[in-house]
Amino acid sequence: MDRRVLVRRGPRFGRGHRRRGSRRRGQHGAFARSGRRHVQPAVGVDPAYTPSVAVRPANGVGACAAGVATIGPGTYTVAQLTAAIGACTTVWLQPGFFYLNFGNTVWNAAGLKIIGGTPVAGPLPAAPFPGGCNPAAPGTQLVFGGASQIALSAGSKLDLCGLDTVEGSTTVKLAILGLNAAVGGMATQSGCVTTINSCAVLTASGAGTGIHITGTVAVPRAKLDLRPAGGHYAITDALVARTINVAPASAGPAVVIGTANTPRSAGSVVLQATIGGTNWLATRVGLPAGPNPTPTISDWVIQH
Repeated sequence: MDRRVLVRRGPRFGRGHRRRGSRRRGQHGAFARSGRRHVQPAVGVDPAYTPSVAVRPANGVGACAAGVATIGPGTYTVAQLTAAIGACTTVWLQPGFFYLNFGNTVWNAAGLKIIGGTPVAGPLPAAPFPGGCNPAAPGTQLVFGGASQIALSAGSKLDLCGLDTVEGSTTVKLAILGLNAAVGGMATQSGCVTTINSCAVLTASGAGTGIHITGTVAVPRAKLDLRPAGGHYAITDALVARTINVAPASAGPAVVIGTANTPRSAGSVVLQATIGGTNWLATRVGLPAGPNPTPTISDWVIQH
């Protein structure tokens, strides 16, 4: 696995009828879409985004009431976050900035419905997925420091609308950011999340689990590990990452990155098939630019 930053425009990863247990791995790809309001990063270039605040915020405050955990912006450890969520199964990350200071710890958000940003009207537990947050209203930004990780499973839903963030002369709807360098008391990403063939900053798996992120995910030193099993997976604007692993269940749905019918930029993806944990076939597929590209296989290998 190489360490190149992955930035590319395009509509989707992982659609099709495939052997159960096979795996698709993006080596050069993440996807972006162009838009009039928000600017996406150039292809293959780490945009070096910075968080929307320059100094680590104070510890956040949250509580569980009537089935909904209302979590205010601020700094959280896993212990603080899980204590604030308590027995609630719906979690509202209020608009603003969240610094996730988990250390080398995973937030196991199994079975939770998580809405980040300004929610749509109506009771939060009944909010639709996707579409539980209003992308035109103030959003939420999750910043990962150290080896902080989130694992979604058992039907978890993450519906996150990013926070409009000024980056130089442009505005980016930045939803998730992994720090490349320490900023104002917030630690750079490190440990297993920046180690090749190790843990992912965001993992999602299990029947019914889903992700809908309205905005950009920028984790240039880390990877995402997405394993759709019938759920909805989408990042609307752009993904900047070292690696994205996609392993859908047999005949599983696509992981959509970018906006459907938006012309994509050129790039390539490595597809690897495994059976029972044994690698059997790998191929690199070139994906040319344009609205109706014809993929080409540049090389392939039978493994044993």
